[in-house]
Amino acid sequence: MAVETDIATILRILTRLVDPEAPSRRTELVCTVMDYVASAVATGSAIHPEAQIPLPTDFAKHLDLVLAST
Repeated sequence: MAVETDIATILRILTRLVDPEAPSRRTELVCTVMDYVASAVATGSAIHPEAQIPLPTDFAKHLDLVLAST
């Protein structure tokens, strides 16, 4: 039996697993990667609104650069 769940539902569930009162344990690297991914998806969404997770074609290359510079 296959269950289909869209990415928005999964993200909503995951965000509710975190205690909002708990101090953040994110490193600078994690914050930098999260900022880049959010920006890339937002830009891709503007260009390809029909895609579920619209990433630019050079996403992996840019992610490597982000990881190397942090």
